[in-house]
Amino acid sequence: AIFLTAGVALDLIPYIQLTLGPLVTLLGVLFLVQTFNVRFVFTEKNFELRTGGDGLEDARENVVVGGANVWTYDSFVNYEFFPKGWQDTPQGPILVYFKETQTPS
Repeated sequence: AIFLTAGVALDLIPYIQLTLGPLVTLLGVLFLVQTFNVRFVFTEKNFELRTGGDGLEDARENVVVGGANVWTYDSFVNYEFFPKGWQDTPQGPILVYFKETQTPS
């Protein structure tokens, strides 16, 4: 919602409304659609990416390397939260970045 609001605000500023405003608005729309479509599922041993609204379905095959979008926690070699320190707050972090070794290069 922040990107969508910022995009609409930028759309009202002359000259910026022709360049940066539409880009930020489109990014906000993309984030809004994906918020309702993509779900992260944490099981006892795995982290999974699923799609769908109420009824979760297996996500499509990974378009980069093929195979399912499932990773074991043991394969995580590095992870970071953004902004730092927000992982213990009620709203949670905005972004969680991780590297894993399970996916073939």
